[in-house]
Amino acid sequence: MRQRSILPVVLLSVTGLTAGGCAFVPSHPADPPVFGARTDGHKMIVKIPLCPGERISRVEVYDFNDTEHTNPRVVWSASEPTSATVRSGVFELWTGEGFARSVPRSEKDAVPSDIGVAYKDQDGHGRDSVFAPRTVENATLDPGTYWTSDGPMTAEQLDAQLPCEGGE
Repeated sequence: MRQRSILPVVLLSVTGLTAGGCAFVPSHPADPPVFGARTDGHKMIVKIPLCPGERISRVEVYDFNDTEHTNPRVVWSASEPTSATVRSGVFELWTGEGFARSVPRSEKDAVPSDIGVAYKDQDGHGRDSVFAPRTVENATLDPGTYWTSDGPMTAEQLDAQLPCEGGE
């Protein structure tokens, strides 16, 4: 049986609920940062906040509302980023673009109403965040901003949530 690979959760759904727990220790123990998401046409783009030098190595998207399984059902995953953009925390859900490996989302399954997006960095640390794709799709955002439960943020504002060490 596979181990739970979900990180501490911040629920970013329209209801503003929060949840906690999970198996990995966050790389930044301060208040969990929010992730950003936006749509570009039919694409769902996610921005994960990172400190300089941190790089994404793996991403999983899971059905946050899955109560039928011990571990929430993973609906998409990707690893081994091939682009600097993905390694810096910006990627498109469902396509695998910018990753060497990906497990596609089953076309027969609808996108869950609340999804968790989890990542691991090059050191095995990570976080996750939960949001409702429909909320993101309906958000009116200025160019260069991402929807968050704290309001629209730029990539720089998302990264600035972290207490990066060494002045980075």
